[in-house]
Amino acid sequence: MRADIEVIVRHKEPVDPSWLDSRVRMVKGDFRDGRTERDTEAMSRHWETMTEGRPEMFSEPQGRANLVTASPSGMHYQTTDYEAYSAVVGTNAMTANAYRDMRIASIGAAVQLRTGDIVSTFREGTSHASNLWSPSCAGVADIKDGKPDFEAALYRRLKDVLGIDRERVKKVGIVSVHAAGKPDYSGMIGYVVEVDAIKRNIKFKGRIEYVKPDAMSDFVIEHFGVRKDMNSDGAMCLMNVLEEGEFTETVKALQRRNNTQREINSGRLIDGSLE
Repeated sequence: MRADIEVIVRHKEPVDPSWLDSRVRMVKGDFRDGRTERDTEAMSRHWETMTEGRPEMFSEPQGRANLVTASPSGMHYQTTDYEAYSAVVGTNAMTANAYRDMRIASIGAAVQLRTGDIVSTFREGTSHASNLWSPSCAGVADIKDGKPDFEAALYRRLKDVLGIDRERVKKVGIVSVHAAGKPDYSGMIGYVVEVDAIKRNIKFKGRIEYVKPDAMSDFVIEHFGVRKDMNSDGAMCLMNVLEEGEFTETVKALQRRNNTQREINSGRLIDGSLE
């Protein structure tokens, strides 16, 4: 069974996004390879339901990427597609291995406003991670020129979720690479983004919380640990604003306290297993 959060990389300080340039590689194979007949049928049935009356929805074969091996020295992805991912996150009908293996290439960001506040969003009535506190923004990365395009995904989600144009972005850094279990099934690059914006500039359709950095540990423990109304990607991305010592203490609190206990493990991802 997958842990709530698998911490594969965490930098002490945000590093330049060019850190990814020499570390992301596509390898042979596709998530669908080796799937059972039950999995294939479940994916088809779910996609028929998803697309009924929604002609705008599409799934490009091998159009997305799935994280299979990762460490500080590099991340290896195989191909997958949106139909396969949507079946994993939206059904309980597939075999256990399908839920074990899915770590879709994605981005998540903790966005810091000019005032220092960190944005956290609450997803109400959505098809994925509904009614949970989340990062400032997150989303799946498409494949471009043979690799997942994390940069495009980041700026697209900043605009689509928060209404933040690229021109307002002042600083971008990568803090983590992590994978999350249910409901996210992610293989996520975690960013911290500083923007020249204040609360009234944010255009988000739903509930939103503005958290001071020195209150972030308590916020994550309360919602991810105690109330259990925060998704794993949200917890990890928001914790990226914490300094190393406070991050470690927050993780220990989430792991050990009876009322906050969550499974958070660290290691290298080798052929889909954390070691």
